[in-house]
Amino acid sequence: MKKMRFLKIMISVLSALAFTTTAVAAELPKVTWKVQSCCPGSNPKFIKRLGLKRTPESIGVGSGDDLTQELSRAVSARTNGRFQLKHFAYNELFATTEAYEALEKGAIDFWFGPPWAFSGRNPFGHVSSSLPYSLTNHDQAYDIMFNSDFRKIARRAYAKNNIYYLCGSMGGADGITSTFPINSMEDLKGKKVRGGGIKGKVVKALGGIDVTISPAEIYSALERGMIDGLMMPFYVLGERGYFDRCKYVSKPAVFANWWVDWACNMDSWKKLPKEYQDILQEEADALWKWDLKVLLPHLENAVENEWSKKGVKYITLSQHNLDKIRQTVAPIWDEVGAMSPENAEVVNLYREYLKQK
Repeated sequence: MKKMRFLKIMISVLSALAFTTTAVAAELPKVTWKVQSCCPGSNPKFIKRLGLKRTPESIGVGSGDDLTQELSRAVSARTNGRFQLKHFAYNELFATTEAYEALEKGAIDFWFGPPWAFSGRNPFGHVSSSLPYSLTNHDQAYDIMFNSDFRKIARRAYAKNNIYYLCGSMGGADGITSTFPINSMEDLKGKKVRGGGIKGKVVKALGGIDVTISPAEIYSALERGMIDGLMMPFYVLGERGYFDRCKYVSKPAVFANWWVDWACNMDSWKKLPKEYQDILQEEADALWKWDLKVLLPHLENAVENEWSKKGVKYITLSQHNLDKIRQTVAPIWDEVGAMSPENAEVVNLYREYLKQK
């Protein structure tokens, strides 16, 4: 009898909670945000072949654009469709280099965007996604985002442009892929490499020529010999056809994880009900943790295994050459750290973190 009474009480409590949740959700306003993705989406065949789903209800994910669409789906599901993140594809509303200013001014409410795209408007873009030859794996990127003051610093820096920094989003091991083998720094001298932002600073420090072009122009630039290589997350190269031209991947990556940002217009963020703010933050954090722990390791290993069998050479630098390169790029840390107080804090944060590893 006692067990039956307990079960009845629990059923009543759960029913009351369910009713309260539904009632609260019904009282919250309907909100629709414009979301601009600033990176191209995945080829559906790539998603089918290598992409993953976080849950049975999730969409397949093989890129940051997909991850942003999955964030939109998850937020809508948790708010019974009352908070919608309306997704606009790469370049659909604004070019990548214009989207950050659009986010500042509220022309869009949310973006998935690469830091280099706004480094001219805010120097924090040079340090927002890791520093060259610093982290060595995705677990360390997790530590920086969730177990340090990085996000507090980022939010202060972004706030200067009327932007609220949510968290990092999909990035991946990002380094130099080229039409020629790289065994030492000397092999890069005079070579044209698509970089931009802090990536471009690395290219120049290593003796190369930094070329800034949009992702849409990369393949034709490789065909015409306008560039000899590029810096991009390794897992996307085969999917976009770049391995037709670039047959060499230099390891370790310049950035063990060069993540892209999820950020909101500050006015849009402040207008959101607290319940929606919490849901958006929770879902974004959960997705990026899953990305770091599950998705990225899966994609990177699968792509390397696949393309190694097709003749792409993954060349790991000797420790001697790697040490030499790290010494060469070390002044870049000081240069970008001197650009703002927040940049200096991030550089110091990395130096202290790496001392403990």
